[in-house]
Amino acid sequence: MKLPKKTGSSQNTEQEGDYQASCESSKSLRAWLVAYGIGAPAFITHPSILEEVSQTGNAKLIGLLFLCGVALQVYLFFRTKILMWYLYFDEWQSEFKRNSTYGICDWYSEWFWLDAAIDLLTIVFFGTATVLVFKAFI
Repeated sequence: MKLPKKTGSSQNTEQEGDYQASCESSKSLRAWLVAYGIGAPAFITHPSILEEVSQTGNAKLIGLLFLCGVALQVYLFFRTKILMWYLYFDEWQSEFKRNSTYGICDWYSEWFWLDAAIDLLTIVFFGTATVLVFKAFI
């Protein structure tokens, strides 16, 4: 998702505000997901909790679900970092737009649905792992 071009209109100012709010909420969600994906396994490795979880036979699956969720979020971070570098590099090198890599990154940066799908999949992974942990105590 690219920042709207500045035109000086009040509508553009509103768009920039919406864009910034969207970016901040996306960063917050990603931070929470990564923190949960790292913190929950750390909690689970407490000896008494790990013993209960291990007895269910789901310990490896739970670990894999948390690991996959964090890996998806790290992928999104690097994807965004690389795409934004290519898109903002044009600010200094305007002839860079003729580069085919820039065109691909410009096209790929509009795929909001990919970010949303990966965030949803991460939540499903973490939710499934959390339910499996809770089932060990029920």
